[in-house]
Amino acid sequence: MSTLVRAVPAASPSTAAARAPADVCLRLLAAVAAVLSVASAIYFHVQGLTLLYPDAQARLLIARRVIDNPTPGLAQLGGVWLPLPQVVMLPLIWIDPLYYSGWAGSIPSMLSYVATVVLLYRLGLLVTASKACALITALIFLGNPNVLYLQATAMSELPLFMLTVATVYCLVAWSRDVSQFKYLMGAGLALMLAALTRYEGWALFLAAAGLVVWLCSVVRLSQARMEGYLLAFVVLPVYGIFLWLFWNQLIFHDFLYWQSSEYAKPALWVSSGEAAVGNLGVAAQTYLSATTYCTGLALALAAVAGLGLFLVRERLNRHTAGVLILLFPLPFFIVMLFLGQRPLHVPEISGDMYNIRFGLAMLLPVAVFCGYLGTRGPWARAAVTLLTCATIVWMGSSGSVITLNEPMAWQGLRLNRELREAAGWLAQHYDGGMILMESFGNESAQFQSGIPLARFIYEGNADLWYDALQNPGQYVTWVFTRHEGADADRVWDTLGDSAAFHAAFEPVHRNGAIEIYRRT
Repeated sequence: MSTLVRAVPAASPSTAAARAPADVCLRLLAAVAAVLSVASAIYFHVQGLTLLYPDAQARLLIARRVIDNPTPGLAQLGGVWLPLPQVVMLPLIWIDPLYYSGWAGSIPSMLSYVATVVLLYRLGLLVTASKACALITALIFLGNPNVLYLQATAMSELPLFMLTVATVYCLVAWSRDVSQFKYLMGAGLALMLAALTRYEGWALFLAAAGLVVWLCSVVRLSQARMEGYLLAFVVLPVYGIFLWLFWNQLIFHDFLYWQSSEYAKPALWVSSGEAAVGNLGVAAQTYLSATTYCTGLALALAAVAGLGLFLVRERLNRHTAGVLILLFPLPFFIVMLFLGQRPLHVPEISGDMYNIRFGLAMLLPVAVFCGYLGTRGPWARAAVTLLTCATIVWMGSSGSVITLNEPMAWQGLRLNRELREAAGWLAQHYDGGMILMESFGNESAQFQSGIPLARFIYEGNADLWYDALQNPGQYVTWVFTRHEGADADRVWDTLGDSAAFHAAFEPVHRNGAIEIYRRT
């Protein structure tokens, strides 16, 4: 067994290059990524575009509630969205200018962007042993306008991208010399953090675990050594998942609260008429369409060619097979759409846009396999580089930044306009007192009002929330309601038909589905 381990070509060109000190290309690439990250973030912030996603505002709210709340504490992190993206905002979230502008959420995404660019270059170098091909791999991610917009927001995609590439890089490095235990543990650590960032990280863990089992069998390790490696690898990711389940049990008394609670049920977002639900062909077509919106059709096709070349040349070579894990979003999202667990709309199928950014996860394998296509020779590298530059220019100049177009379209929806107007009205007329408001569905009004969160009683305040719903006159001065069929919130459902409530509170603002009351 030890002979087999020593027989691994630890000094192969790509491995040696990966272990060498940072080269000039890498230093320059990191500097360009940092400058581009800051410049694009400043541009989007100045244009007022970084808080268009309601989810971005909601993540900032979650982090801020830990310190600004009638019942502050870590329990305010909730039990539906995984906590790490909100936790990393805590060092900045208490600074008002950073919180209200969104920079408290942008900065972690920007750091993740730069790290992902660097890791993609190193992964490309490891797989192709060519700096030119590695630069192509990094460039495809570096210049993608959809990435540049998301990295300027408080969304959680960029941290997941960073942890995904870190996982794959460590596994590919470990596969070349299984005695390098640090790489196996590095992959485990990255997976633990990914499992606490987005639920896609759980699927990534399963794919990575399968790879590790396969690699151990290929190297023909002893039973004891294989069990030791597997245990060392899975302990951190499993611990991360266990922490989340334990947190749900501790705070909400339900290990599966993240899946079964009233704020987590897929029915909140996935309508009964979803075309992809129960139709595998439509589910696949929907996700592939979202992928081409995010990556560009030309680069997606080039990546398919690169993947074909990779499979023909490498033939599941254990030194490079790890990069295939990057393809995990494809089956994951198709299955989630088929089962009705995730909503995703593209115009040609659903007539609107919703969560198209999920397709951006495929930019990682597109980048790697386009870079691999460059190993065909100088002409292939030149063609892929020109194709990449043309795609970047076309996306940026033609308004085809789908991750920006999608939330801009949402802002034009009637309910979103009414919420913004209600936030403006509250900002002008609020003169003290507690406000009863369900946060779910009303996050944008709560965030944009600029009123300290300690003045809101919301569903995360446990007993205080239920007491205020039953007897609002004793606890609050203001009551914010949203009503209109399926869009009715808990406050309206509880108080809308209450004669006692209407006797004690008078409407002071009405606009469509939004009504605000003040105690008389």
